[in-house]
Amino acid sequence: MKAKMIIAAIAFVAASSAFAGASKSVSFNTGVSRVTLDGAAYALIPTETMTRPIPGCVEGGEAGNVCEETVVVASKPVIKVFLSYSDTFRPANERGQASVTFDVTDLSADEVELLKSVYPSWKHPFSNVNREFGKSKFSLDVQTVKKTIQIVDMANSKICPIIGEAGSPDPNCTEELVYKESWTWAVVATVTKK
Repeated sequence: MKAKMIIAAIAFVAASSAFAGASKSVSFNTGVSRVTLDGAAYALIPTETMTRPIPGCVEGGEAGNVCEETVVVASKPVIKVFLSYSDTFRPANERGQASVTFDVTDLSADEVELLKSVYPSWKHPFSNVNREFGKSKFSLDVQTVKKTIQIVDMANSKICPIIGEAGSPDPNCTEELVYKESWTWAVVATVTKK
């Protein structure tokens, strides 16, 4: 009985810490700027799918029919937090989109129910719940950081020569690539549950 109470107390402390302070990050190239938190939404993500034949479908045909479909067999609920950003590779008026995913256990049951009440969002086109919830329950920290990457060590690697105009590798050569650590800059956006 005492062991069950101790386990329950540990689970309560773990759950309490999950509600406050859970965080997720997304990394961008250095051409990204003006990252903003746009909102949060309840979502179902597939955990298991299967491919099955479409009944009555004729393979090929004039329309080039593909007679298989992929269906979701199982899914799990999550909370998605949406980010938007400017990028030097996009037109000035076009913003990129990204998201991070939190487990529903990172939020309280009431918070999850509030987001479920406006799910799916296309059924609630005039609701501000997702946007206001995201901005009030999550915080965003954006930093430019030095990131470790792996690159080919040209001095210690064996690179096979290319033969002919087609760029075919020499069939009598086996490449041996050796990697070394280097670094680059990255923009890291971290979303934290308040």
